[in-house]
Amino acid sequence: LEMTSAKSIFQFVDNIKKYNIKVIGLINNAGVINRYFKQNEYGIESTLMVNYIAVVMLIKLLMPLMELNSKIVNVISVTSNKKIDKSLFNSTKESYSQLGDYSKSKAALAIYTSKLAESIGDNFILNAADPGVIHTNILIRHRWYDRLADFLFRPFIKSPKQGAKPIINAFLSNVGFYLFKNNSKKEYPKKITNNYLKDWLWDQTNIIIDKIEQDFI
Repeated sequence: LEMTSAKSIFQFVDNIKKYNIKVIGLINNAGVINRYFKQNEYGIESTLMVNYIAVVMLIKLLMPLMELNSKIVNVISVTSNKKIDKSLFNSTKESYSQLGDYSKSKAALAIYTSKLAESIGDNFILNAADPGVIHTNILIRHRWYDRLADFLFRPFIKSPKQGAKPIINAFLSNVGFYLFKNNSKKEYPKKITNNYLKDWLWDQTNIIIDKIEQDFI
């Protein structure tokens, strides 16, 4: 599926229904760090769409197809401590920052995960995972200093196999609402669970998704 496209997301879920595919869990690992500002047909900036809005849409659409105690893992980031404000959904070409908007999208997912845990209770096993900085193409920023950064930086970052460990550990866990990082887990950070914009983010996100759903349901 194409995570920038609401139509693709709904077609993906419809195919799961059509072929009666059993869904035992969901790992939300898709992520982009787009160099340039661009929006989809709903006016949503594409980094925010892929890293956050599409993830929430998939969770909402797939949960009714999942058995109780199915696993949900949201992959956040080392940048998820980035502060967000009420301009989150109003990014413009002038305000857009490649790393800044990526960080805010991952921070939004981390905060939303906290609120989702309150909403679903014990019906699902929800966890977050932070793989760290991984040697993948997502780090290619199409800048003049990419080759220099590759030479100095990439030898010291994690391999994809190392980055997958906390994600797999989170998925295999039989307890929920933990943050998995490296080979360990810890309780979900209080600075995220107590974020003062948590309820606002939940409400605004649902408003956006409800508006999109009107075109498909």
